[in-house]
Amino acid sequence: MDHQIAAMELSSGAAAVLVMNGHAARQSRTALYHGTRGTVRAVFDASPKIEFTDRKGGGPAPIPFETAPGGHGGGDEGLIEAFLDSLEGAAPAKTSGGSWFESHLLAFSAEEARLSGTVLDLDRRRSKHLGTAGRSNYMGASPLWSADGLSEEADRGGAAVGRDQ
Repeated sequence: MDHQIAAMELSSGAAAVLVMNGHAARQSRTALYHGTRGTVRAVFDASPKIEFTDRKGGGPAPIPFETAPGGHGGGDEGLIEAFLDSLEGAAPAKTSGGSWFESHLLAFSAEEARLSGTVLDLDRRRSKHLGTAGRSNYMGASPLWSADGLSEEADRGGAAVGRDQ
């Protein structure tokens, strides 16, 4: 795939857009968050930076952070280390099966929406794969959003990934 745009509405009413582009002059990961107090911009390339710009004025202020050598700014190695530490009992797990499932559900749903040209209801897809009992147990594992909110949003067509026809 050379590019993809997935638009999402979360149960809180917040909107999120994921843009993937395989033909950029500089291949890197970027993030842009707009909020009521300002904007956070992050660029993760050979010279990574995160900065905050206050809506009330002033230039971007850097937010200090550390990176580690290796793939994805050390993230690949960090994930493996954290996983092994949790298996050995040296540290609690930094993620859960629930958040793993949720992120993959979102990614695979975005691809299905792209291929079918339709809007997909994530609450219905989640229930299909987890069932009622599994869903109630899973939802206690810090999902990205509330299942109760998704049901209400789904009735309005908002808890979806993809594009309207």
